[in-house]
Amino acid sequence: MATITGEILIHRPVEEVFDVVIDKRNEPAYPPRMLRANKLIDGLIGVGTRFRCTVTSPSQPPVPGMPKASW
Repeated sequence: MATITGEILIHRPVEEVFDVVIDKRNEPAYPPRMLRANKLIDGLIGVGTRFRCTVTSPSQPPVPGMPKASW
């Protein structure tokens, strides 16, 4: 399993940022190689919530029209 780490300073209330970051369904808007993320269980997001993410291979070109992410 891959582990991805990073750091960014966001000038927004911590609760607002947490709600966006914790929901992996929002993530495809940022890295250009992530195509989609689906929540695998019903209900609210919390401990034990699982997501399935689909990404392109580093050897494949990014999907046309995806915004370029800058880190």
